[in-house]
Formats: sequence, structure tokens, C-alpha cells
Amino acid sequence: MEIEDIRGHESLEAWLEGQPIEWARVIATRIALRVVPIAWSIAVLPDDVLEKKFRENLILLTFRANFLSYVYCKYNTNNVTIVRGKDALISAARLGDMFAETVGFSKPALSSAKVSFSSVRSLAVGSSNEVVKSAANASHKATNDVVLATAIWMSIRADLYFLQQEPSNNALANPDSINMGRRQIQTRELMKQPLWMGYYNQNNIIPFRPEGALNEKFNEFTTSRLFYETSFGLITEWYKSIQEGKPSPFGKEAEIAIAKMSPADWGDEDDDRDCIAVMDLVAESVGGARGMRRGDDLDLEEDYEDEKFKASSNKNTKNFFSKETVQKSLGENRTTLILTCHSILLQIQEYKEKIRGNNCLDIEFKGGLMSFLLGIETDIAEIIKFIPNKNEHPSDEDAQVVTSKLERFTNKFKDNLPKYFEPEHLADITPPISIIMGCGGVGALFGGPVGFGIGAFVGKLITNEAKPGHSSEKVKEIFEENESGSL
Repeated sequence: MEIEDIRGHESLEAWLEGQPIEWARVIATRIALRVVPIAWSIAVLPDDVLEKKFRENLILLTFRANFLSYVYCKYNTNNVTIVRGKDALISAARLGDMFAETVGFSKPALSSAKVSFSSVRSLAVGSSNEVVKSAANASHKATNDVVLATAIWMSIRADLYFLQQEPSNNALANPDSINMGRRQIQTRELMKQPLWMGYYNQNNIIPFRPEGALNEKFNEFTTSRLFYETSFGLITEWYKSIQEGKPSPFGKEAEIAIAKMSPADWGDEDDDRDCIAVMDLVAESVGGARGMRRGDDLDLEEDYEDEKFKASSNKNTKNFFSKETVQKSLGENRTTLILTCHSILLQIQEYKEKIRGNNCLDIEFKGGLMSFLLGIETDIAEIIKFIPNKNEHPSDEDAQVVTSKLERFTNKFKDNLPKYFEPEHLADITPPISIIMGCGGVGALFGGPVGFGIGAFVGKLITNEAKPGHSSEKVKEIFEENESGSL
């Protein structure tokens, strides 16, 4: 089977059969690391939705599972055992205990946690068939029940291409590579690569940054009290380095020390685990670099609100929609919305193929553009989920969710257009006017002309590039009338 044909968990399982067992483990590990922020985002949920102790336990146990998997793939060899199968099995069991308590637990967060379970469990089983099934199960949970399925599969295929390559001369010369086979060296080298990678041929694998929901979930965790006031804040520093393929801020000695913490250190023997105390112990292993709980002399409430204000201010967003108009449009424009959104998704797919086959674009720009388009796809697909069935009335809750998504979608689209869609940046690829108009049309259906939300730049781009005529003049009028309100 060709790697390009791997589009689902069954084809991934078939490809991994007969490959080195460590390949399945590293694939499962990197899948889990990609989606774990979705589980961590429960940190911001109020106590009446999900009890505080449950939130802390789940975030701690998913961190533990992913950390053990990460250290295993990074340091374990045939001659060196840092993470024992027994410790991985205990980690999987403690995380599995959480799945019975799912009241108020969102489906995406639950699926994300189950991917972490599959990943760490793959370290504890000795049979290659079981390890392969764990990797396939991780891909299934990550892509069926969690957003960003397209980006996840793109990155899985890039990982497989990377594993098939010969190790670099630098990797072969590394003293740590002594007595290691080439396949094992390449497995370890993969753990140094960014989590999100795309490929355009086997020798052209480049990183990209996922847009949309995943970043939103990670940002939710970084604005939580758990992040700001406790040693849980260490998680983000470690995770960002892995996401970007950079050296861990913990360092090898600290990573090994954390991986070797006993079940008692992780609080497994305590019926009422003190998760914050456990993370303080983790912080001690890295020298208290970020986390140790802040002193009582600090005004935590004032500091926390300060940080939240800074975080929200940095988004530089603008409000174009109201819940009431969105709720009304979901009901009245149901058919038009479905057809328009579906048309946009088809157009983006076609445009991505043009980009993928164009060798004149700068590699980094190409990766950023593909990531941006993927973000638009994700946002549009999420909005479609909330369009009600025929004869159903959209709920207040759904309308509020769609309003928030539209604000993020509109501002992101507006802010990134100059970078990715100006003709001089696109070599010989025609600027995608139909995509711009389609996305603007979705905004207009929900919020009127101002809801188009892309500002005078797009109006200029559209009227300069589109064919002249009555349609272009009408679009130009919309922007002239609303330019001051759109920017």
C-alpha cells in the first residue's frame, strides 16, 4: 500500500503491519500529542459543569500519559529502559478510570483523552499486532471524533514518509546512535520534528501551524486559573517546544527524572489525589523553572484578570455578529447556508491541489497558506454542524457557539488575506476570488453587509481582479458603504 492511499485507521493499520514495532508506537505518540490540548481545554469549564477535582485529574493524567509516551520514543532503546511497560500500564489504567465519569465531559475532550490512553497503552503491550492496533485506534479516535481530521491525516502521512527516509549524517554521527539500527535512529529523529507537517513529495516535508479550533483549545488552557496560578503552567512550555520541533525546556536529566516518578509520586495511592502537589513535584524536577505555586502575598485575582485582559486584547478582533441575528439566520437561511458552505469546501479542495502542485511558491509560504486554508475548512465545517435539521429551530446555545465561531472565522480571514492572497505572493496561481466571495457570503448571511467582515482590502482585490460589470460594481458599493465599520 502506498502512503498516499492511507486515509483511515484501517489502511494505517494495514501499512504498519510488518513495520518495526517502534514505528507504530511513535505514530501513536505523535497523534496523541497533536490533540491533547482539546482535553486540557476543560480547565476553563465552571464547577457546575465539570467538578474542579475531575478537571485537574484529567489534565494531569493526560499529561502523564503523553509525557511517558514522549520520553519512551525519545530515549528508550534495546539496551536502555527509561519508561517501563509496567509504569505505562498503570498510567493507562488510571486514565481509563476517568472515562466512566463523563457527566459534563464534552465528546471532543473525551475522544482526545482516549487517544492519549491508546498511545500510552501501546508502550505496555508486547505483541506487535496489539501495538499496531493501538496506533490505528489512536488515529481513529483522533480523526473521527476530534476536529482537524484533514490536518491530522496529512501529518500522519508526512511522519510515515519521514520514517522511510535514511537517517541524516548528523543523526548517524550522534553518540546516542551507537548500537542503534537505522530504523530506530529515524524513529528517534522523528520525535525531534514538528508535530504538524505536510508533504508535497517524499523529499519535501515541511511544517505548518494548524489554525482554528485546536489553537483555540490550547489558548483556553493558557487563560485558565490552573495554568496561571499553579505548576500546571509548566505543561505549556514543554508542549510548545514539542509542537514546534524544538528542544524541550526541561532537559534530558529532568525528563528522565519525571518519567521515573513512582505511582505514589503521581498520587495513584491517594483516593483524593492532590494534582497541584503532583505538578509541584514535576516542577521541582525541572528546577521550579515556571510553576511553583505563587506566594500568598501576590494578588492572584488581580494578576489573573490582568492576564486574561492581555490575552483578549492581543486577539485584535472585532464584533460583527449578534446571537439574535445568527439564530434567525440559522433557521431562515438553512438551505442557502448549507449549499454555500459546501461550495466553499469544494473550492478550497480544488485550490489546495493547485498549490500542492506548484513548485514556484516559497516552501514556508506554501506551508503557511495550506495551514490557513485548512483553518478555513475547519471553521466552515464546524459551522455546518450547527445548522439545524429541516423544521427544527436553532437553540440559544447553538446560536451562541456559532456566533463565537463566526467572529473567529471572520477576523482570522480578514487579518490573513493580505499575507496569503495578494497576487504578488501567489506566483502564477490565480487569486481565489470565489473562495473570498464565498466566505464573505457566509458572513453576510449571518450579519448583513458588515458581516462580510473582510474590509476594504478585499473589496479592492475583488474589484481589481474580477471581471468588470454590474456584479463587481455592486460589491464595490457594499465596501464603500461599510468600509469604516469593517476595519
